[in-house]
Amino acid sequence: MTVFSCIVAMACVVLAAALLFPQVRRLIKRLLASVSLSNRPPATDDHPPPAHFAGWKYCPLCASRLEEREVCERPRMACTNKRCHYVHWDNPKPVALCLVEVDGGLVLTRRRHPPRVGTWCIPGGFVEAHEAPETAAKRETWEETGLLVEITSLLGVYSPCQGGNEMVIVFGARPVGGALNKGEEVLELGVFKEADLPADIGFPQHLEIIQYWFKGDFSARGIDPPSNHCDNVPRDR
Repeated sequence: MTVFSCIVAMACVVLAAALLFPQVRRLIKRLLASVSLSNRPPATDDHPPPAHFAGWKYCPLCASRLEEREVCERPRMACTNKRCHYVHWDNPKPVALCLVEVDGGLVLTRRRHPPRVGTWCIPGGFVEAHEAPETAAKRETWEETGLLVEITSLLGVYSPCQGGNEMVIVFGARPVGGALNKGEEVLELGVFKEADLPADIGFPQHLEIIQYWFKGDFSARGIDPPSNHCDNVPRDR
């Protein structure tokens, strides 16, 4: 038997096994998917890195198992149930932050809940369903600081970073009512000028945003300030 004949015979055996046994079909699919994904170009601006999957294992619609599959030229978690068609797109979550100026300083909050409990950060949080980002910024500021604010400007938009999957939208604001009164999520409130900033600001991205505000650089850029501290940024807001 020639080498070619052996190859043809093996291919026929594999094909027959795939037709008879679903487990073999799934194994072949995984092998083909792994070869396809391994041949992907390195991550660049044109080919961003795969989104993190956050431990998803089961479909939220039909409870079938999810598998990693290439969908729309990206590796994604997709449902194995052929009748379901669910794909976990893992889109970035919008976060609205509010830089509130009081007496020449910025209002900061000290975190009560993980991550980074006890560190300082900018008031803000996740945008709720059907909520405008500026509305979310005002709502979160009210909940965390007791201040009613008016949005005065859109200062910047930060792209998702490695280790996190949030689109951070930064607004400038001024108080129009209420009074400083820490909310349930906050251990402590403070108004800080540049020389008095706390050393333990919890997120590198927040520190960069604060520094940009005090330097007045937002007016020159507006979108995605350069370094963006994408390395080792913890998840959550």
